[in-house]
Amino acid sequence: MASTYSTNLKIELQATGENSGTWGTITNTNLGTALEQAIVGYGNPNFATDANLTLTYTDTNAAQAARALVLNVTSTGSLSTTRELVVPTIQKQYIVQNNTSGSQSITVKTSGGTGITVPNGRKAHLYVDGTNVIQMFDFVDINGGAIDGTSIGAASASTGAFTTLTASTPIGVASGGTGLSSGTSGGVLAFTASGTLASSSALALNALVVGGGAGAAPITITTGTGVLTALGVNTGSAGAFTTNNATNTFTAAQTFRAANAVRSEAASTQDAVVVAGRAGGTNSYAVTLTPATLSGNQTVTIPNETFTVGFRNIPQSGSAKTANYDLVVGDVGKFIELGASGAITIPDATFAAGDVLSIFNNTSSGATITCTITTAYIAGTDVDKASVTLATRGVATILFLSGTVCVISGNVS
Repeated sequence: MASTYSTNLKIELQATGENSGTWGTITNTNLGTALEQAIVGYGNPNFATDANLTLTYTDTNAAQAARALVLNVTSTGSLSTTRELVVPTIQKQYIVQNNTSGSQSITVKTSGGTGITVPNGRKAHLYVDGTNVIQMFDFVDINGGAIDGTSIGAASASTGAFTTLTASTPIGVASGGTGLSSGTSGGVLAFTASGTLASSSALALNALVVGGGAGAAPITITTGTGVLTALGVNTGSAGAFTTNNATNTFTAAQTFRAANAVRSEAASTQDAVVVAGRAGGTNSYAVTLTPATLSGNQTVTIPNETFTVGFRNIPQSGSAKTANYDLVVGDVGKFIELGASGAITIPDATFAAGDVLSIFNNTSSGATITCTITTAYIAGTDVDKASVTLATRGVATILFLSGTVCVISGNVS
């Protein structure tokens, strides 16, 4: 029986009784070439042309790049776009170094699976899992110590990357911002050579300055105190306002310009509250507390306005009913007029606790009120009624205790 070869490392597996006189040499090649190359070996795949490169992998324990641990990938010429380095579909780890020319990334993948893109000039620790090429690490725990280096990306509006803080390096901001740079006015962050904030910076030590809206001053927290001393200015821009001192109470006429906001009056009328006008309006409405001292029950008067408070009348629910009629939720708070012969039905599981309505029998004979609701009482009795009679020109008021219980009062029997 002839030798066979292992799937992942191509180790020669000798059959029993085979290779008499040479088995030692084959074993030494397995150990000294194949296994050593897979554990510490250094391969040099080269893109000879500007096209994808497939690493060949054959049944031999002789040296071959596809078996090496480290793949130092180069190119004869410059690559014009991202190219694929196709590795064998086995189970194996690779450390890939993209040292190709042309500043292009390469994608390390299997012939039928997915892969990992390695940027030019970078190194990646990868693993072929028998189907795809995957990253060896997706978690790094940094618990103490320091990360060496002088730059973390470059300031970029598209990626949100940034540079380290030095005496001459600005902080870039993403999404098209202007950045915060040393040596300029407005939103300045100045740094010393060691990267700490300079005393001349607008963002002074222990202080915070955040720019306000259009026409507004910045938000300022003073050095060392943490006290909010300014929060915009009252310029008419939406929501801008100022405070009067370190205690952050409001002085006279400091108006929130947003619609329907609240402002305080002058110190002499601190018991008053002013509500700003409707959206787009300019009027204010004073709410005066009488008396001014806030204790016990108080009366609130709203001058120069007319309001209807509570029920001044009970509206009619549609026109007079001239046929049988089932009560509906829209009847709550109204009265129903019976203008011809017919019956009223109180439905079950329709109304809620506290709902009230009235019925007026505007006919010359009694009218039937059918109670399909689970329980219906005539006020002052303890009998569940299936129906009641509303006397001629009589009024009945129905109070619902729940969706299934009601009480009927008035000219009913």
